[in-house]
Amino acid sequence: MIATRQWSFESVPDVNQSEPALISTMDLGNEASFDFWREATRGTYRLGVPPKPARKFRMISRMWAGDGCILSDFKCTDNVKFREPAHVANDKQAYLKLRYYFSGGSRVIAGNETYTLLPGSVYLIDQSRPIAEISKANHQINLFVSHAEIGFDPERCGPCLDFSGDSLEGRILSTALIRSVAVGTDNGAPQGPAGLDDLIHRLRIILEGSVRCSTDRSMQEARRQAIGEWVENAMADPELDVARIVAKSGCSRATLYRDFEDYGGLARFIYQRRLNAAFRLLISEKPGWGRVGAVAEATGFSSIHTFSKMFRREFGYNPSDVLGMGAPADPNAEQVSAVEQADHCDLQKARKFFEVLR
Repeated sequence: MIATRQWSFESVPDVNQSEPALISTMDLGNEASFDFWREATRGTYRLGVPPKPARKFRMISRMWAGDGCILSDFKCTDNVKFREPAHVANDKQAYLKLRYYFSGGSRVIAGNETYTLLPGSVYLIDQSRPIAEISKANHQINLFVSHAEIGFDPERCGPCLDFSGDSLEGRILSTALIRSVAVGTDNGAPQGPAGLDDLIHRLRIILEGSVRCSTDRSMQEARRQAIGEWVENAMADPELDVARIVAKSGCSRATLYRDFEDYGGLARFIYQRRLNAAFRLLISEKPGWGRVGAVAEATGFSSIHTFSKMFRREFGYNPSDVLGMGAPADPNAEQVSAVEQADHCDLQKARKFFEVLR
């Protein structure tokens, strides 16, 4: 059972309760911006002057706060910050930062260890020890959460954990973290970032090391999402099959069969994804020699005969039957319908109604 987090915006005056706090120094000068963020982070970090030649200093952040957590969707120019022993000693409880970069990156120095953080992966940066961060201009999501809430052991995990974007854990966390910055409301009451409680629940399971076998429904859905992305990204590879996914994910065949049982199993899921992608490509292609074969190859079918047979079994049509079905008409062709000539059929007026939907 996932507990529902209570989110609070009361500490930030004049903020719509259903929206995050928006804090920006984009319109301030370099010195004023630096002074603002130095004071805002006092007690948590010591902010260093950006190294030459990058003297420009600006930051903008959407921030949520609730039940010992802080979430931020954050953009900044080059910056340097130090977390010193006095900052660690002042904390009420040990915590860490869960971070994902859309762009840019940083270098984290903890004792004699140096870590390079880049877009695509998810990082857990322990804040219970002194560290320095040297950051290039970036766009990131940060979640501050206590060690106790997620079961983080700093002795076992070290200063910085890296969950690669190619790993099952990395895909699960990055997807959930990106979704978490959407705001949910219920009858006007603040619900906080959507899906964040689920994210913390999944993170706890990952740190327990049971992500690959957990029967928790939340984790099953997370694995389905991550594996679905793998299939989409590697669809053109004809060798993508159950055995390849079992080896890449670290999950057992039995676990993956349970996860995809509603689809008829993982093999059936892969074929459906391939065939659905082929259908979308075929209807958007203009008819022509070799088009069906090209689509078959693009969706991972090494044999056009096998592709045509499976396509016909799935959709009831040959691939060539649907080729070009949804391709846009030639805009230069004159197309005058008899409907346009009939009484009470103002096509232009009707189109305007549907333009509202686009």
